[in-house]
Amino acid sequence: MINYILMNRRTYSDDYDTLRISYPPGLDNKCIICGNDVTYCYSDNGKLVRTLEGEIYQVVNYYSCTNKDCKMSKIVFNPSPRIDYSGRHFGADVFR
Repeated sequence: MINYILMNRRTYSDDYDTLRISYPPGLDNKCIICGNDVTYCYSDNGKLVRTLEGEIYQVVNYYSCTNKDCKMSKIVFNPSPRIDYSGRHFGADVFR
């Protein structure tokens, strides 16, 4: 049997907008701890977030530091803000 990593939903659909959360442009693909370059690792499976303006399929890209001595090289991270609160499926605008 072949195992495939699949997204929860199709990335693009007429039913919802897709938002890919990449590394913040202001950080210029640099580590937030040591300042070395970061490299793309993978995307999460995405999740459907319900906002006041409709549904958004949020996909988060994760990165790690290229400096092997940096503690951020051993974990994946993305410092960009999300549109939801952690494990919830409602956008931050719903709770304000």
